[in-house]
Amino acid sequence: MPHTMTRTFELSGPSFDVGLAMADYRSPPLFSQRVLIFRLPEDHDHEHLVEVLRQGLQETVDAVPILASESYPILEGFKGNRGVRRGLAKLTVKDLSGRIDYDELAAADFPRNKLSPADICPVGAVANPGKSNIGCHLQANLIRGGLLLVCCVNHLLMDGTAITAVLEILANRCVRAQEEGDAVKSRPLLPLSPNAMDRSPLYKRASEPSVAKIWPQTVLEHPYVSRASHTHAHSIDPSQVRPDPVPDELTEGHTFRMPAPLIEQLKHLAHGYHGANAQPWVSTHDAVCALIWASIMRARNRAGLLGDNTEVVMGLTVDTRNRTTPPLPLDYMGNANLVAGASLVLPRLLDPDSLPRVAHIIRAGISRIDSDYIENFTGVMQDLEDLSLLSNPSNSNDPASLFIVSHRGFALAGLDWGPALGDFKAIRMPNGYNNNVPLVLPVAADGSWEISLSLPKDVMEELLKDPPWMLYAQIAQSSA
Repeated sequence: MPHTMTRTFELSGPSFDVGLAMADYRSPPLFSQRVLIFRLPEDHDHEHLVEVLRQGLQETVDAVPILASESYPILEGFKGNRGVRRGLAKLTVKDLSGRIDYDELAAADFPRNKLSPADICPVGAVANPGKSNIGCHLQANLIRGGLLLVCCVNHLLMDGTAITAVLEILANRCVRAQEEGDAVKSRPLLPLSPNAMDRSPLYKRASEPSVAKIWPQTVLEHPYVSRASHTHAHSIDPSQVRPDPVPDELTEGHTFRMPAPLIEQLKHLAHGYHGANAQPWVSTHDAVCALIWASIMRARNRAGLLGDNTEVVMGLTVDTRNRTTPPLPLDYMGNANLVAGASLVLPRLLDPDSLPRVAHIIRAGISRIDSDYIENFTGVMQDLEDLSLLSNPSNSNDPASLFIVSHRGFALAGLDWGPALGDFKAIRMPNGYNNNVPLVLPVAADGSWEISLSLPKDVMEELLKDPPWMLYAQIAQSSA
């Protein structure tokens, strides 16, 4: 078909009844975007591929009805109140084979600067809280020799763990759409657990909630609450309002790869710490996040953005599915992430040998998030008069603040999509997505880790000269 042709399918689903929890309101006002990259043979049947995706998405919507929805503002009650009602999911098909070549992308390890959201994304990254927003919109971009499948899901509805479960169901339904007769009957359906959309465990609140009990996470969970008066949930500090973001043209993006042997070295280094604040154990993920935090803060300091004695804060998402009482289902279709926080005076990060200690400080922050913490957090947030304040989990443009998003545990590399979609090769983010917010990508098939970074150019220049960072991280793509 001609490369100018674009088609959109609208898909409806079963009715549903879902109320939002505080963890949903805390999610950023974004469409969570993922670019799944597939290699296709030259003689591939694109029409068959489109039909497989359409049928696969329809059956996925039937299994997860909240995907065919729209969120909308509710004018009554507290400020920032929103609801979710039945709507449509969409699949857009766009032929970019005259403009984008798979082999060229692969030769540069799928650089994000070649993944323009204006070309490949069906919706923008930011959801408009004052208007209605679609729940799920996929765009299948047919390129020469490949497919860029972009999945955009309204973050108000679900977190990354839930979106990964959706992609697993989608892959399963796409495979079934390619089979016939007894083969379909023998292919097991990936079902949802009975309570997968039940948000009631996240409504539990502490009897006497206190902002003080969630310090130092307060500045990350709710950056507008004044640090100086963090015993009162309604004390708003105007100085905490986030500045204008850095324009895309002034940023530089890379995907960095950490090979499996170097990851093992990093983990071994973190385990060797036995000083002050040492935890019983630290994870490989703790060590990687420590490296990211320390390296970026050193780069910002050298770029003149941080004074030598600045207090710096870091936050990262923590899945609370197994931390609530009772635990949420592993396939819970909502937002179950809270933010673990840590703060340090900058000199403690500037030391290149600080990494093991920082990894243990991060682990201590994660360990604080238990069922009591979650219920206290819920109570504090339920008492806020303006829930729209919850939509920014960290000030990503404040040089003293760093928020890390991790997709490390999202097992996408081994998914079987069937021959119609070809070979799944990589996952990336669109260019400009989450500037200043490091993203830990799912572990690659060879065991390597990938970190997607988009930083101001002067900060990236300093990062590329940081010895501890470059010891473990190798550039995997050209600059954005």
